Amino acid sequence: MRKRAGLMVALLALASAGQASASERDDALDILGKAVKAHGGEEALAKAAQLTRTGSGAITIFDNELPFTDELTVALPQRFRFTLEVTKDKQKARATLVINGDTGWQDNGGMVAELSKERLAELQAEAYVQWVSLVVPLKKDTEFQLAPLPPTKINGRAAVGVKVARKPHPDVNLYYDADSGLLTKVARRAKESGIDVLQEAFFSEYKEVDGVKLPFHVVETLNEKKFTEIKVGTYKLIAKPDDKLFGKP
Repeated sequence: MRKRAGLMVALLALASAGQASASERDDALDILGKAVKAHGGEEALAKAAQLTRTGSGAITIFDNELPFTDELTVALPQRFRFTLEVTKDKQKARATLVINGDTGWQDNGGMVAELSKERLAELQAEAYVQWVSLVVPLKKDTEFQLAPLPPTKINGRAAVGVKVARKPHPDVNLYYDADSGLLTKVARRAKESGIDVLQEAFFSEYKEVDGVKLPFHVVETLNEKKFTEIKVGTYKLIAKPDDKLFGKP
């Protein structure tokens, strides 16, 4: 009799957990549904998975804030190309990072090398986070575990959030302005050159580009210290990126 009673308690606990999980997912999907609408709809957001973005700003390296220009081309979640040109004492240093599926390389001023396994994994995680931030994959794939986050404030404004989990990828927290529904923050634990850090990105100054609202001001922090501040110059949505962009020179 006691065994049967114990089994019933366990089954009821499992059933309650399943209901709670389903309820959490529904609450998270409500937040994401508003976000999709705010950014221009599913079709527009899906197009933003393939784009080129140019920008300029400042990057903090060893407590020195240095000006830079950059160009990012993505075909998410598999391909990613990022070129950064930093100026210091009137001297320019240029580097390009590329991932193309399970391969990647880096060009430092003409010196080209394959990415280490660890560095490739770091950049693949970055591409994954950018893809997840477009929301559309989350609504279509039930392998993503979704749960609402406690309400908070970001830059003085009320915000709501969703935690996204999917093994073996890192958990990602997406935060949206409670009024507009626009993405205001992405937070996750990440590896930077092998070091575990809290990586956060803050988005603002949205404008419509080919039907989708995209941020023109981005601040990135590592362990709550500002790392980069970017003013976007241009976005260009592209139907199919040139394969040569992701090929090794």
